[in-house]
Amino acid sequence: MCEGCSITKNDSGSRQDKIFNCHCGAPPVLLPQGRSQNIEAHWKSRSCKLSTSSVSNTRPITTYFPLKRPCDSQTPIQDVSTPPQTKKISVQMMCPGLNDNTWERPRATFKISQCISGSPSIYHGAPPRYKICEELFNTTKESELTEQQTEKLLQELEARSTWFIKRHTATAGIFSSKCKRQVDVPPGKKALPCSQCDLLKGDNSLKKALNVEYASNDNIKYIPTILMKRDLFQSKLMLYEELRLLNESLEKHSRTGDSEFWTALAIQAKRGFFKESDTFQGLVKAVAVRTEREAAGKTLRGMRFDSYFDSFLTTMAAMSPAASKYFRDNFSGRSLRSIQIERKNNGGQIDDGIVLTNFERVAGYIKNYGYNGPLALASDQTVCVKSLRLHDGHLVGAQGGDVPFSDLEELSALVENIVAKDQLCSKVRLYTIQVPLPKIPSFVVALIASYENETAEDIAISHISVLDYCSKAGMSIISIGSDGAATEILALCIFQKSVDQYLCFHKKDAGIAIQVPLVGQPPQPVVAVQDPKHARKTSANQLLSGARILSFGKFQAKISHLVAILGEGSPLYSHDVFNCDKQDDGRAYRTMNWETLKASLALPLYTGLSIYLYLFGELTDAWLCPSMIHLDRIRSAWTCIFFMQFWHQSINHKSNPLMSIDRNGISRQSYEIFRFLGNALIGLIISHREYHPLVPLLPWKHGTEACEHIFGWMRVIMPNFTVLDARQMLPKVFAVVRNVMGGKMKIPQSDHLQSGYKYNFANEKMAESYQHLANFPSDLEITHELAVAESQARKIALFAGINPIFLTLQPAKPSTVVPNNGSVVLDNDIVVPNDDEDANEGVSVSASADYDVVYSCVPGETPLSDVMSKAASAIGNKQQVDLKLEDIDIDEAHHQISSQARMSISNLLNPITPNPPALLTSFIAERSEDKFQLVLPTLDGSDSNLNVDLMIELRKKHDTENQNGHSGNEKRKRHNFLLTGQGQSNSDQAPRPSDCSKLVAVILKNKTSKGASIARMHRWNIQVQFNLSQVRNTSTHVNVNAHLLAKGGQISETNVLSDGKFAVIVKDKKMYIGKILAIYKHVSGKHRWVASAASRAKLLYISVQLFFYQPHHPIATGFYNSSPSSRIFVHLEIAHLHHLFPVTPALNITDLNGSCVSIPSGLQSLLLAFSESEFLNRWEEEFKALTKNKKK
Repeated sequence: MCEGCSITKNDSGSRQDKIFNCHCGAPPVLLPQGRSQNIEAHWKSRSCKLSTSSVSNTRPITTYFPLKRPCDSQTPIQDVSTPPQTKKISVQMMCPGLNDNTWERPRATFKISQCISGSPSIYHGAPPRYKICEELFNTTKESELTEQQTEKLLQELEARSTWFIKRHTATAGIFSSKCKRQVDVPPGKKALPCSQCDLLKGDNSLKKALNVEYASNDNIKYIPTILMKRDLFQSKLMLYEELRLLNESLEKHSRTGDSEFWTALAIQAKRGFFKESDTFQGLVKAVAVRTEREAAGKTLRGMRFDSYFDSFLTTMAAMSPAASKYFRDNFSGRSLRSIQIERKNNGGQIDDGIVLTNFERVAGYIKNYGYNGPLALASDQTVCVKSLRLHDGHLVGAQGGDVPFSDLEELSALVENIVAKDQLCSKVRLYTIQVPLPKIPSFVVALIASYENETAEDIAISHISVLDYCSKAGMSIISIGSDGAATEILALCIFQKSVDQYLCFHKKDAGIAIQVPLVGQPPQPVVAVQDPKHARKTSANQLLSGARILSFGKFQAKISHLVAILGEGSPLYSHDVFNCDKQDDGRAYRTMNWETLKASLALPLYTGLSIYLYLFGELTDAWLCPSMIHLDRIRSAWTCIFFMQFWHQSINHKSNPLMSIDRNGISRQSYEIFRFLGNALIGLIISHREYHPLVPLLPWKHGTEACEHIFGWMRVIMPNFTVLDARQMLPKVFAVVRNVMGGKMKIPQSDHLQSGYKYNFANEKMAESYQHLANFPSDLEITHELAVAESQARKIALFAGINPIFLTLQPAKPSTVVPNNGSVVLDNDIVVPNDDEDANEGVSVSASADYDVVYSCVPGETPLSDVMSKAASAIGNKQQVDLKLEDIDIDEAHHQISSQARMSISNLLNPITPNPPALLTSFIAERSEDKFQLVLPTLDGSDSNLNVDLMIELRKKHDTENQNGHSGNEKRKRHNFLLTGQGQSNSDQAPRPSDCSKLVAVILKNKTSKGASIARMHRWNIQVQFNLSQVRNTSTHVNVNAHLLAKGGQISETNVLSDGKFAVIVKDKKMYIGKILAIYKHVSGKHRWVASAASRAKLLYISVQLFFYQPHHPIATGFYNSSPSSRIFVHLEIAHLHHLFPVTPALNITDLNGSCVSIPSGLQSLLLAFSESEFLNRWEEEFKALTKNKKK
């Protein structure tokens, strides 16, 4: 500040305020509480800078002379000509204007907020309206103005106004028309008005406006209409109090006071603000009624509750009775006793084992819903705590069911016998019945204490018994579902072969023979199904397997392809690929959905992954998508199944000995699951068409989802339960499931409830119509869709490079039967033999030959009274038969039978050939394959490409799940950790509790692992102790150059094993050149993929693309001559990697086009040495000897 400037006290305002007079002659500047922000703002203004330009451009004379340095100072002299840079000590903020917070007016009668909300106009400070009107139009009567003149008047008033009002809640205040918009504020301090707004404190028009009481309530009608028209929205807010309250948030009212809050809450409720909060509405009603009753001195007996609120209390009581009681005492609701009575009346009770009373009870519940259509049966098993407990005169907890006892001695003997034989039950099996329609709960019909070593035959017997009781109770079962366990699938197959009547569909040229068993009286179809969500998890898990590399033709799909998709914007999380939970339904959905397919198609190198994601995603979504018609379901599912058959035929052929189904295809068990899905889909469609044509088929309602959730809720209520606990919890679980599936309750988060099931189970949306799911195709239409699916699969297989000789389907096998010896022959030629061998095996015998006669009366043994009784009964039956025969006209009956026989013979000798059914032209045109071609030829016709747009469109259209809102650090969840270097150490950071817990769990698991796991681990680690140097020294013809090159072939820090590098592979006494595709380590008993390895320690397997080496040839080919479009991919133990080529100039092998590699001449000597038969034989002998020792 120069000498021409001065600061004085502000006599008219606060004592702490100051007045600043600048030398430039500008009006005084107010300094609130002596702060200098306004001075700095003034100095930056253009007028001040122009006035002081001469002074600022003149250099002070003192700058021409150096300052005198003190003698005792060692500080160097600073250059005084360069002023030091000032550090910015303030931040810019929006000007808050004048309001009750920025302008304290302790002696004022009215608040500023009263002026802000009560003034009908926002622009003020202009001359009186009538004067401006007279200046513009020579009149003072605004009513005489036209609309254009009125607009011009308002514009002039706004132009001449000196201050205006902002009414928005966030920026409410009074501002100068010359407001600077922003102010500099020290960090951590509240913003003050800018200098222009602060000058308004002396404006007389503002003072007058603030000291006036504005009209409110009934007085608003006296405000002139002309003033109200200036701001129509404000005028409505002033006229209607409810509208004004709606314009403000409930959160603000909750801080202002109870009266305003409750008024605003009532208005918001009336408006429908809580329309979707049914439970909250019920709570408010219950609390209000309770308060009213207690105020009137009445009891709460007989008080009714809203159904949603009642469901909420029932669910809470099932999870925690104490929490329910605490809630009721403080708010309102049923007592625990009342909840128990309601729970008993609404169902859920169950008796032990498979008993008819359980089925009749459930049949009554379903009848109360008014439903008499087909039902879905499901079975699943879970682990329980071994324990024996007493209940209702029975000992509960033994394998096989409850054991009755009569006295203490018998009880003691029973307990000792069960414990001695280790017959305590450790698993319970559940049977549920589901109405296959939305928003209807599942019912439990049986809870069985399973045997420890339960076989497929035992499970099949239980299935047959349950179906028999369902038929007796009048329930029409159309499907029975299970998960993908081998024994469960085998049990379903045994059940299918246990009947002699079937509903059939055949397409022999495609190898399709579907037989749906007809069970019960009258016979009804029962389709054996696999759970589709388990199948989706299975398909996603195949990509993560370290025991195989999925390869077909010239493409492959592996975990590293998923790793490449990770990153910002990826549909996958890092834990969907690394260290993932393979039972997580959410992970399976994210892996198989259309977004992941789109990301894969954007990367041309991952075409194999794209094909896999499309086909297997379509297979599972054919069951789970609610919008697909049944013809689309058949085409989508069977395109995948036909391709899967072509795929496995190509790698299971003797012409390709290096590849196999076990190492290059999906697992055999998975193959059976997916094949089961295709057969069951057609089975359900034809069963509905023939027996329930008016009931829509919802395929996603058939499976084990209901069992999964009942077990999950049991774990929520009691994580570790016994057999008796499970039985007693069922009423509670039923109440919860009924409320959740009915949409009356939101399902809480729990680790026991799978995420994918949770979404569809709790938030299933009702479609506007399921009519399209009640339109069932004919056999001819199904055959057409199968033909199109087969053609599509064949085109994809050809595009993938599969040899055309493998693109033929095996003809349909004849119907399998149950042989005379009781063994069961399954579709995959698996034979489950009976313990007893039949001496007449292979001999055709009459059915009556096996008929056994049982005599009721044995001469010399049966008492005479019993003989006479049997004889009298037999004579009575004979007389009844004779009486009925007398009523039959023998001649007439003979005449009818003869006529029918003559007609049958005539028809056989002179058959009338019916016209074969034909498809409509419109159907063929609509369902033509040409409209949906997944593979398109190139413009010149020499090649083909995937129809990327159509694949994404179909997968997006068939998507089965809406993605929920995410939580947490999404960027970190999707982060690809390979991009930041995996070798970074975190030793300087404190260990996280979650990491410590995982470490403890892993150590305990390793310590408690069984012997089989240890043996498997040793087998995997054979290659770690294999001494390669001894093998190399076995060759006697290796020259010096080859020895030098061989020394550099070890896996080390300088020669890291990673994807894309080349190596020498020795297998079956043959030498190949291999390109590394994937690397797997042994970690905690599992195969874990790693991006690279610097040593052989803990390495398990490698996935390699093989190339045939021919001595002295510079090119190595990677295909068989019989299949030039295919490639050779193998999954081998690390021991087969004999030599890893380091990256060396002029000695690097080059991949030419994926089908062959170029070998530099400098490596020929080494490769010749490795390819010698003596060397390979010696290497194979040592490898087998070491492997044999390790197995011992």
